[in-house]
Amino acid sequence: MISKSDYLKLKKHLKLQPKVQIRDLISTLELNENESKLLLSWYDGDKVIKTCMETYISEDTYTSHLKKIFSKIYNYFKYQNITF
Repeated sequence: MISKSDYLKLKKHLKLQPKVQIRDLISTLELNENESKLLLSWYDGDKVIKTCMETYISEDTYTSHLKKIFSKIYNYFKYQNITF
C-alpha cells in the first residue's frame, strides 16, 4: 500500500505532467474505461461532485477508486525505478 507522503508526492508529480503523458500512462497500465475517466477528470481538475454525478458513483467510491488507481501508478513507478 502507498504511504500518505508518497501518495501526496505522486499526486503532485502527476499534476505537473502533460496530459499526453497521463494518457500514455493509462494505456501502459491498461486502465479500464472507468479508471481512465476518473484519472482524467482528477487531472483536469473537475470537482468531485461533478465526476460522481457523471459516473453515478458516491464520493466514497470515487475516493476509494482513485486511491486504487494511484496505488497502481505508484507500484508501476516503483517497479520501473521511476522517482518522483
